[in-house]
Amino acid sequence: MAQQPLLIVGGGMAGALLALLLRHHGAAAVTLVESHPLTLPDEPPLTPSFDARSTALSAGTLGVLDELGLGEAIREHAAQIDTVHVSRRSRLGITRLRASEEGVPALGAVVENRWLGFVLLRALYADAAIEVLAPERLSAIRRLEDGYQASLESGRTLTTPLLIAADGARSRTREWLGVSARDSDTGHDAMIANLSLASDHQGIAYERFLNDGPLALLPLPDRRFALVWTGPRDQVDAWMAMEPDALLARLQEQCPADAPPLTGIGERQRYPLVLTHACAQAV
Repeated sequence: MAQQPLLIVGGGMAGALLALLLRHHGAAAVTLVESHPLTLPDEPPLTPSFDARSTALSAGTLGVLDELGLGEAIREHAAQIDTVHVSRRSRLGITRLRASEEGVPALGAVVENRWLGFVLLRALYADAAIEVLAPERLSAIRRLEDGYQASLESGRTLTTPLLIAADGARSRTREWLGVSARDSDTGHDAMIANLSLASDHQGIAYERFLNDGPLALLPLPDRRFALVWTGPRDQVDAWMAMEPDALLARLQEQCPADAPPLTGIGERQRYPLVLTHACAQAV
């Protein structure tokens, strides 16, 4: 059984990074199953996008990526976080966390998902001991005394000593394993967009607490911010419907006084803030 591949269901950032980490720490082979195509583009996505989702990577995560030999590639198209500026609107007092005071090169970095995904996918396909099955889906799971047997829609059967469900909050794998979950809906949504700036952000990430929910402005390359603005669902409805200039003016009013002026906003997306809690762990 020790020679059978470990099986990861879900090829997003969590599943892809876990596959690389398992190999780095001694797994002989890993099989990754993903329902969507995972095609490595002929040309890397080097052009910064105005309409892309981004991920904030902590200093610890950057250290893990360095351990895998991927940190340098990630940083090529990421914005470093040198300072975190925390404030509350209409309240006195500001907290600033600085990398120089913490004795680290950076507090983190922000990278567009399409570049992060490209780097991870390139590393997956470079490792001959990682088998990527995509697009592919599981059709059934059966427990064995010493592992699991997974049937695929293609007709193939996989046997593994360790099955890892990384297929998201609505995990079909979790349901097949009989692990129940409960959802807690906050009644709030997060609106996400990219913003263009009149001046450089100087590596500062802003976290601003407002009466209806927090606002985050995360640095991106090329004088851009990644916006995460949360609020009650009906309020987010209004933000999504506003004209760009009106929304920018509304947003500028909420920003800290020393933040760079905003000059443009890209495509807006929204995500419900729902906590999914698994009631047990499969063994």
